[in-house]
Amino acid sequence: MSLTYSSYVQQISTMAVIPATDTNFTIIIPSMIDYAELRMQRDLDFLSTQISTSAYTFTSGNNQLTLPTSQFIVPQTFEVINSGASSPLLPVTKEFIQNVYGTGSTQGLPQYFAVYGGDTATTGNTSQYMIVGPTPDSNYSIRLTGTVRSAPLSASNTTTFISTYLPDMFIGIHDLHFSVPTQFWQN
Repeated sequence: MSLTYSSYVQQISTMAVIPATDTNFTIIIPSMIDYAELRMQRDLDFLSTQISTSAYTFTSGNNQLTLPTSQFIVPQTFEVINSGASSPLLPVTKEFIQNVYGTGSTQGLPQYFAVYGGDTATTGNTSQYMIVGPTPDSNYSIRLTGTVRSAPLSASNTTTFISTYLPDMFIGIHDLHFSVPTQFWQN
């Protein structure tokens, strides 16, 4: 069964035993959709939402790469492009890179990457950092592959990939938010 924005709102309203026109309910609908869609996209990692981009470069002497959080939900693979040849980077822990390549004095073609954290100004809401080892000895093009957010379900975008192909899960995740322990409604 496929869902539209209207049928989704009606089903959640029915399950929550709240009128679909309730002001508080209508205010929270976009957040409910956002939570459910992002959760499914992170956990299921749909092939249709994977992209590859070569929009970033490593800079000589700098082992950190800053990615805007809007770029990927889940960054997956990194490749260094050196004279047309692609060298995939192996994922490791940030502690490995810090211990093995910590001072930055070891430079060369990067071989490893790790998620380092988010920007401190917004606690990672704006960008996330990746570090590599060894520190790049030259400027290198990078190919990143990862999962991007698909178009969200909304009043103006009434059907989406998720609402069409995963309606049972879409509704099921929200069941968790409205379940009430039985001791509250039983005598």
